[in-house]
Amino acid sequence: MEKPKVIYQDFSKLVSRELPLKIGALLVESANENIENQQDIHGKPFKKRKRKRGKKGSQRNKGAVLVDTGAMRRSVRKQTSKGAVKILAKPYAEHHQEGGKNLDKREFIGVGNKVKEKLDDLVGKELDDFFKNLGFKKK
Repeated sequence: MEKPKVIYQDFSKLVSRELPLKIGALLVESANENIENQQDIHGKPFKKRKRKRGKKGSQRNKGAVLVDTGAMRRSVRKQTSKGAVKILAKPYAEHHQEGGKNLDKREFIGVGNKVKEKLDDLVGKELDDFFKNLGFKKK
């Protein structure tokens, strides 16, 4: 009767530790790609910012949206706990993500169709590998 316990422990490890780490890495990579490609999570280009004269950021980065010094992009990271993942960034990232009174919404962290497909592939592959290692054959 030892085998079911081992299977449960292995599956629990996959779901509670390994998958959140891989999913978190995928979401961080996606957020950084969105900033780099100047698009939201659905692939829609960011609205151009309303430039103000004398802003060093717009001169430094040729008007790139969400990029001044690069600190926000570098701050995007994952935090995992048992079976969960959270994506964190500088506090002001939320203002850009949600928009506001004088700020256009530029949703760069999240799950759009492209990321959803990648997540489906990732989770599917991990589960296929898990069951393959147990001797199950894919139909």
